[in-house]
Amino acid sequence: MKTFRNNQKALVFELLIAAAMAVVIFFALMNIGTYINGTIGESLEDTLPTNTASGSINSDYWDNASGNGTIAYRNTSLSSGCSVGEIKSTSGINVYNNGTDPMWFNLTVNGGHEYYNKSIASLTWDNVTLATLVTASNMSNGDTYVNVSWLTNRTHNRVYQYYVGSYYVSGDYRSSLQNDTYDNLGTISVGFDDNIDVMIIAAIITVITIPLAAVIAIKRLL
Repeated sequence: MKTFRNNQKALVFELLIAAAMAVVIFFALMNIGTYINGTIGESLEDTLPTNTASGSINSDYWDNASGNGTIAYRNTSLSSGCSVGEIKSTSGINVYNNGTDPMWFNLTVNGGHEYYNKSIASLTWDNVTLATLVTASNMSNGDTYVNVSWLTNRTHNRVYQYYVGSYYVSGDYRSSLQNDTYDNLGTISVGFDDNIDVMIIAAIITVITIPLAAVIAIKRLL
């Protein structure tokens, strides 16, 4: 009888040890999983671009044509890394007739087809955006310069060019995938949800460990 009681005490002791080990394993896995997730997240965030604009451009130019069939032009190089497509909605070219007579005017941009070939009334603006010029095939979104040439029959004119906006160098811009994954390991591996999967794994180990320890203890008891 005394031996049986001693064996019972040993069984309870071994079960308690197994339970304690399972709890320790559970929290150890939780902490390890959290650490790994946080470390990878921080590494991703530190190594990816900032996703802020590389720079901005804010330039304007006023020019006069000499009139009487003389061609005038201005070739403007955009900031390094900036392209027409990034500033086309905020930039454009305006033509103004500041004379008392109507003015015949012809405008060509980046070697495209003639955009203007019309008469502009006195004291009148005629405006066109870079977006419109791209649509009209006078220029391309990828152009990094704006070469404007104009021809008019009057000296009373002004050509106003303005290039405004923010632009991105490709190396400074996150892709949509990078934006999704830079701060969360879970979105890199589908189905992984931070600590939830770690908890499931720990629970499985706990469930396996306790019965296994019980079986070993009972065999020893018998």
